[in-house]
Amino acid sequence: MKRGYVIGIGLIALCAATAIFSLRGAVTPNVDFARAEQSRDTVQIYGRLVRDSVSMNQSMTHVRFQLAEDKTARRLALTYDNPGSPVPANFRSAAQVRVIGTYEPATRLFHADQLYTKCPSKYDSGTYKQPTALQGIK
Repeated sequence: MKRGYVIGIGLIALCAATAIFSLRGAVTPNVDFARAEQSRDTVQIYGRLVRDSVSMNQSMTHVRFQLAEDKTARRLALTYDNPGSPVPANFRSAAQVRVIGTYEPATRLFHADQLYTKCPSKYDSGTYKQPTALQGIK
């Protein structure tokens, strides 16, 4: 085999190994609340915001709240403290919240590093009725 081919194959293998190693930490698993409480790794959870549980400082950078899991209705207490990045302005009206962080068993709190909100829809599709072709013709 020519020397150039061996060097080329070696470089490709090195690049592939570097890419796999680099991207391995970029994927955060989405887990349920029970698994989040057992994990010591960074995980992603998703739930319905319990609106009456929200406690926020004036600058919106420190928030304590609860999420309710859709399938089990289980609640989980969370805290988000990031002076460099306040919570979204629509946080209190959010329908769903997705957070990335770690669970701390000593405090029984999920510490969110990143927080994303899903707002309730402005449009209620349940009340919309499609007009028939003859409606409006008299």
